Amino acid sequence: MFWPNLNSQLEDYIGKCQACLTYKNQNSKETMIPHDIPNRAWSKIGTDIFHLKGNIYLIIIDYYSKYIEVIQLQNSTSDEVIKQLKIVFSRQGIPDIVMSDNGPEYNSHAFQIFARQWCFSHITSSPCYPQSNGQSERAVQIVKKMLKKTQHDKTEFRLALLEYLNTPVSSNLASPTELLNNRHLRSIIPCCPKLLKPKIQKHVKRELSIRQSAQRKRYDKGARDLLPLVPGQNIKVRIDKTWSSGVVESLVGKRSYQVKLKHGGTLIRNRRHLIIDVIATVS
Repeated sequence: MFWPNLNSQLEDYIGKCQACLTYKNQNSKETMIPHDIPNRAWSKIGTDIFHLKGNIYLIIIDYYSKYIEVIQLQNSTSDEVIKQLKIVFSRQGIPDIVMSDNGPEYNSHAFQIFARQWCFSHITSSPCYPQSNGQSERAVQIVKKMLKKTQHDKTEFRLALLEYLNTPVSSNLASPTELLNNRHLRSIIPCCPKLLKPKIQKHVKRELSIRQSAQRKRYDKGARDLLPLVPGQNIKVRIDKTWSSGVVESLVGKRSYQVKLKHGGTLIRNRRHLIIDVIATVS
């Protein structure tokens, strides 16, 4: 029987038993779906929370300028996160889009009210799939490394962060401070006074697009797209390193599906965490 345009993944499954599917390895990565590049600074931001040495930090990164804000939190409640975001927004302006993971701080009713009252769109990444909030994840790693180094050397973290934000993003892109504020920020490192004067940054979106294309090309090596799923399709979803049976209910985002589990309950997972249950489909 000839099946045109059939992904080889489906062929791999035919003839396999349920036990083989249940303990199958995780799917390989799919090709990157890059985020849209904003037209201006502070239009689209990512936010995340991380813990380090007993402290809780809120991180915010601008998708356009790569400018990072770091705030130490008193606790990780939704109210505390909202309070600190309001402080930052009162200083930088309200973004059009806020990206976050599906943590309880961002999934709360209070955060939904905050987004509605402050007039921004809140978009969450696929649960258990941090790559879809990759900008924030990279920022977390940068800040964690900076905190560890400054704590080890007993130096000022905020000065280190300032110097990082004054460093050019690439050979063709200015620093985050210049991309956000159109000016270099004064630090303890001497610089020519004229460098502190405002300067409009040109061709930023073009350079960001070139940079994004290069990153995508590197990431896509060895990647393979999986077959899209449809409502009512029998699948298995990866939970705790095994695959549990379920049925697709709906597509809720790019490669993100709502799934009804065989033994009750629903959840949302990225396509990478779902496999087609061929045995159930053909039986």
